[in-house]
This record gives sequence, structure tokens and C-alpha cells, in this order.
Amino acid sequence: MDQKETLELKKRFENFRKESKNTALEIMNLKIPKKYFELRERVESLEESLKATIEKNYEKEFTQFFPSTNTNTNTNTKTKTKTNTNTNTNSNKNKNKILNTNINTSKNNGTLNDLDLGTRKRKAKFDLKEISKNNNNNNKRVQLKKVPCNKEIIQLMDELKKEVLILLQYTSKVKQWMRLNIPLISDGANFGVAVIEKVIGIIGRSEDVGYEALQSTTKYFIARGKLISTLQKHKNIQDYYYSIFEFDQRQIITLKTMFRYIRDNYGIMYDTIQKNMEKILKPRNDNRITSMF
Repeated sequence: MDQKETLELKKRFENFRKESKNTALEIMNLKIPKKYFELRERVESLEESLKATIEKNYEKEFTQFFPSTNTNTNTNTKTKTKTNTNTNTNSNKNKNKILNTNINTSKNNGTLNDLDLGTRKRKAKFDLKEISKNNNNNNKRVQLKKVPCNKEIIQLMDELKKEVLILLQYTSKVKQWMRLNIPLISDGANFGVAVIEKVIGIIGRSEDVGYEALQSTTKYFIARGKLISTLQKHKNIQDYYYSIFEFDQRQIITLKTMFRYIRDNYGIMYDTIQKNMEKILKPRNDNRITSMF
């Protein structure tokens, strides 16, 4: 590479370092405290709504998510018993018809050969298999009702995702500038470098909280889907209805605690950065005392 290209790349990198410094200082001094107070107000409103959600009755929630549970279960059981009895009677009638037709044909012919008996038995077995297949297909064709998602939880999840993405954006830019601001490795006076590394570790913990919040959303939907699938199989058992309600309530509480964790991390980051701002800006002083006297 030519010297001109290297000088241009160095200039571009220095400009990038200045831009990252300006954005990081803006985030540390303005955006992080603003987000802290915004989330503080939001958490207070969520705590008030949490009391209202816990005091709700089970029956009202069941009518919202599973309308007319008792009547549907009773009617479904009655219809299932009727359909099963009808299918069983029809299958028995068809079996008797096939056997009677075979016997009548044998009587009309007078004498029966071994070949005729074999072919008739095979035909009778084939017809019985077709009847059993049709009965199984009729039993499988059961229309299940669609169970909606909890709208309150989905709204909180969408809001939490936005806050997590903003948090990750702020932390990545601040960490980038702090790592670029680490001076040349040399002997002595490395206390400021150790301070920067500790601050970067605190910022990394707040990132871990954001990633945990994103992972909890997928686990919730998978677990709730399994509960609803078991409920569709066992509609008469009311414990499954209560389990889904309690599962939703637990998820609402966990989402609101995630908002609190994000708020607290903003406050911790702002406090640690402001206390150690001198060491972050100047990790190593130029006017060092090299001698003891």
C-alpha cells in the first residue's frame, strides 16, 4: 500500500473515533438519564395496572379467552357420544348386511365350492376394512375452536422489545468508544485502564438483561401452546383453564420486572459513568511523576 492510502485511512479512522466519542458522550450525558426517568414513570403505571389484573375474577378471564366453557364442554361431550353411538350402530348394520348377503347367495346357489367361499370371505374382509376407514376419517374430522392470544401480554412484549433494542444500541456505542479510548499499554499508571474495564463490565451486564428478556418471549409462546393443546384434549378438566390463567398472570409479572431491571440498569450505568468520567476521558495523565523525589 502507498503512504497516501495509509494516511487517508488513518484520517478516516480518527474521524470515526471523534464521531464515536461525540455520540457516546451524548448517550451518557443526555439519552441514558432521559430513558431512566421515562421508564420510572412507566414502571409506576405498570405497578398500578398489576394490582388491577391480579384482582380480576377467573370466570371473567375465561369468558374473554374461552367463551362459554361449561356449556361448550357439556354440548361437545353429548355430541361426541351421539356420533360415536351412531357410527357404531351403522358399522354393525353394514357388517350384518355383508354377512347376510353372502349367506343368501350361498343358499340360492345350492352347493358351495371352496373357491367361492374363499373369494367371498376376501370380499367381506375388504368391505369391512373400507367401513372401518370411513368411520376413522369421520371421527378425525372434528373442528376445533381457535384460542386467541392474550392481547395485554403481546402489547407488553412489543413495548419491551423496543426498549431492549434501544438499550442494546446505547450500550454498544458506549462500549465501542470506551475501548477505543484505552491508551497504549505501558508500565505503570494503569489504574484508569482498570476503571474503564470495570465500567465496560457493568455495561455488559445490562446487555445480558436485554438478551434474557428477548429469550423469555419465545419460551412463553411454546409453553402456552402446549397447555392449550392439552386443554383441547381434556376440556372437562377445569384445572387446565386455571393453569392458563395463572401462566398468563406470571408472564405479566415477569414482563413488568424486566421493565424494572432495564430502568435500574440505566440508573446504574449513569451513576458509574458520571462518578468515573475523569478516568474515562483521561485514563492516563500525561504529566506523570517518574521519580520519587
